[in-house]
Amino acid sequence: MTINLRVTHTRDDADTPWFPDVDNADRTAWCTYKKETWVDTNKISVPSKTLSGNELTLQVDWTIEDRDTLTAYDNASTVQARKAAQQTYEDANGITRTRAITDN
Repeated sequence: MTINLRVTHTRDDADTPWFPDVDNADRTAWCTYKKETWVDTNKISVPSKTLSGNELTLQVDWTIEDRDTLTAYDNASTVQARKAAQQTYEDANGITRTRAITDN
């Protein structure tokens, strides 16, 4: 059974970038890794993104193959390194993130 992963990011200032590396080689490498390892293999869908009208909330939804796939994704060293860097950035810039998982 597939699952839905919804990640909601909230910030206080619309001028604060959501991610620390909006347009650089690290961001490109991350996106390539995610696409080739997870999306192209049909383990995770291309994300659906919704930005609120005031641009303070970004909601990202993925459909994931199953809970085992989500666990494998979460435990992948590349993902863990990316999440740690993202968390450091979010903490420094007042961005909060919540994660909700539902069965489809």
